[in-house]
Amino acid sequence: MGSIKPLQYMHPFSRICLTFMFVLSITACAALQPSSNDVVTISFGVEEFYTDLYEPLIESFNTEHPDVQVQLVSLDPPSGSPDETMQRIVSAVDTAAVSYIRHDDITSGRLRDLTPFIEADAAFDRADFYPGFLELSSYNERIYLLPQSVNLPRLSYNKALWEEAGLAPPAADWSWEEFITVTEQLTVKRDDTIERYGFTGSDSAIFFADLTAQGVDPIGMPVELIRWDRPEVVAALQRLKAYRETGITYRTTIDAPSDIRTMIANQEIAIWEPGLFAATSSDWVAPFEIGTVFYPKDSYLSSANIKVDGFIMSGGIQYPQEVWRWLSFLSRQAPPFPHMLPDAAPIPARQSVAMQLEYWDSLSDEMRSALEAMIEQPVTYISIDVVEPQINEALHEAMGVLYDDSQPLEQALQEVQNNFEEQVARVALTPTPDLTEQQIIVATPVPSIVPENATRIIFNPGMLDGRQVQHVADVFNQADTGVFVQLDDEGLGDLAAQADTSDCFAMFEVPEKADLQAVQNLQPLIDADMSFALDDYPAIMLEPLQQELDVYGLPQAAYLRTLIYNETRFDDADAPYPAIDWTTDTFFAVAEQLTSDSEQYGFGDADPNLNIPFFANDLGTSLVERGETGIRPRFTDPQAVAALRQYVDLLAATAPQQQLVATTEAETEEQVDIRQLFRAGQVAMMFDFGFTHVEERPEFVARMAPPPLGDRAPTTNDVFPIGMFISKNADVPATEACWTWIKHLNTQAPLVFDTFPARKSMAQSEEFLAQAPEGAEEVYSAYLAAFERGPVPDVARVPIIDPSFKWHWLYQAIDQALQGEHLEEALEDAQRLTTAHVECVQDGGSTEDCAEQVDPEYEMTP
Repeated sequence: MGSIKPLQYMHPFSRICLTFMFVLSITACAALQPSSNDVVTISFGVEEFYTDLYEPLIESFNTEHPDVQVQLVSLDPPSGSPDETMQRIVSAVDTAAVSYIRHDDITSGRLRDLTPFIEADAAFDRADFYPGFLELSSYNERIYLLPQSVNLPRLSYNKALWEEAGLAPPAADWSWEEFITVTEQLTVKRDDTIERYGFTGSDSAIFFADLTAQGVDPIGMPVELIRWDRPEVVAALQRLKAYRETGITYRTTIDAPSDIRTMIANQEIAIWEPGLFAATSSDWVAPFEIGTVFYPKDSYLSSANIKVDGFIMSGGIQYPQEVWRWLSFLSRQAPPFPHMLPDAAPIPARQSVAMQLEYWDSLSDEMRSALEAMIEQPVTYISIDVVEPQINEALHEAMGVLYDDSQPLEQALQEVQNNFEEQVARVALTPTPDLTEQQIIVATPVPSIVPENATRIIFNPGMLDGRQVQHVADVFNQADTGVFVQLDDEGLGDLAAQADTSDCFAMFEVPEKADLQAVQNLQPLIDADMSFALDDYPAIMLEPLQQELDVYGLPQAAYLRTLIYNETRFDDADAPYPAIDWTTDTFFAVAEQLTSDSEQYGFGDADPNLNIPFFANDLGTSLVERGETGIRPRFTDPQAVAALRQYVDLLAATAPQQQLVATTEAETEEQVDIRQLFRAGQVAMMFDFGFTHVEERPEFVARMAPPPLGDRAPTTNDVFPIGMFISKNADVPATEACWTWIKHLNTQAPLVFDTFPARKSMAQSEEFLAQAPEGAEEVYSAYLAAFERGPVPDVARVPIIDPSFKWHWLYQAIDQALQGEHLEEALEDAQRLTTAHVECVQDGGSTEDCAEQVDPEYEMTP
């Protein structure tokens, strides 16, 4: 029996790298053979980032093959299990560009065997592929993915630092032990300050590399045999902790890639993964000479980072021969390498393509020699075809206890092992959905020809989910409405820029009065349309999109402030669940009740700039004011001072964060991630806009509730609508067509994740409630009741996207108050500096230049 060699060996703690999913209408039909006069349309799916790069290839193929037309489909990121994700891909398109396939994708019939097409195609020429590349995804000697490029795992290093340390050039076959020795020699630490790190990588990656180098492979053994408390694991974690403390390795996080890039540029990191310091444009020049070396041959990393990009054929296609013509054509084209340095670019799978690109000539001598050596020798792959979720969970726990000194490491890992065994047992008792019998029916490509007598309009979805909008547009365009919608999602831009490039568009940013000159007043359209019910929209949804009594934008969806809470913590403390009639006093009291000395916090603020205004609005005041001269702070207003005092007291008594501004690397490392602490069960309540964190975890249940408004009405700082506008440049037919289209969009459920419908009727519809998490209906109902309490409160909306307004100095004032200094004095400084910054930017200065100009002590957060 054969075994599959996975195409991309991802870290087991990473998300599966299938960045593709698009939901289309599915119609069932049997395999077809086109007649001699038929034009066959096939669909090709790619990650959105690559659509522009593939469009010229599609145009060229469609011109050369008039009987076969390829339609490009932009595919969504994955959701659900890997099985479910691949099922959606092969049901959405005939063929797709992917970077990973799994054993189950083949045995379930989701993927078509490409071997018969290869053998029948006299022009294909298998010998043109570099040895072994075509077989990378073989199963029983059958090929299921046609490789386009192969990226062998490598590292970049700063040659100057290497030479400065007196090190010999790295060998292509070095070991993990030699790698650690070298990184130690490259590290510079003086007293307690680490001035240069040897290598940057995630804790999990280095942990697995160290383990596999010692002969322990948790990935390759059955889960029931894995023990997280074995001495080798303890030793590996202890070494990892020492690597961090001494500076041998610097922790890479997904939240700070730009910080890593800055550190590499400043020569504070000696060795890194190439993607962390890649070219930003075709003319980018590195500030120092960069060398390349491969991962240590005996570590997990040498196999886990192999990446093969290529093309699959759905098992449910109707026209396999036509699809193969497209794939055969694609395999002879240059892979898309946008803004990539030659030494970082993958190897084209075909030798002829490499020659066409002059690939080998573009490489440095060092890289060329290393790659040639790797191609000539067999590579040992680590099979991580299926990464068990229990391993990921245990790994997360193990990384969590790494820096926890509250108990011995051995004892903490014993708890990890106990939890792991419980999860393994639980999974063993859970039935696995059988997807192998599901019939695969590929969605029928939607024609893109504008019907006669239809008005074509350009719509930019902006903040709306472009893929969902495209699906709605595909169905709409087939309904014979006299309107044909073409999407243009090239960048977001400001309101005037959107109006210049599209007939109508959606936008999150609330327009200023001057911006409205670029869009049409919708009020005449509303008044003339007897079928349109404006009263279906709460007044607060319309208020940010109005000037006086005229409506300039129609909201499709809105972000509503929610209170996310750990229901389990509330139950344990016998505390009442949050409700909209809670006052802030009730909120403060319960937050204190849920706070204990054992690092359990009642409240955490993940977005201070969005949440501090809530407390000011609760006292009937604003932190900013808007006028003819733009936005200005009002931090020293007595009511604002009182609200900020409440906020400081809340943080001091119930929150883990005691500092909002970090100006040094040490302070940055000490800052807390509130959302991460909430997921860990340490924070009981946090404000959010939406319901991302509503879930049932093994450890606790997270619920959503309305914010504690007491008896007041919500403000425009609690409700953020996404508006749809019609450009002033649209002619009369386009204006009428846009009105028809945006009305249709408002018959849909929210087209942005994490949002609520703008229309009351939609928020109470089965269509929305069926897809919304538990508690969404109650939250919206509570808001509806609060909306009826009176007119929208007259408080200024805080800036969300405004380069002139920086929260830095207000945060700094709050930090000073948390450290015991006088809040009023600190707020006077914040008022003065923030005002000066606003005026500087309004006079044409840049955000950061103005910050340094008005405050010589200003330091950007590292």
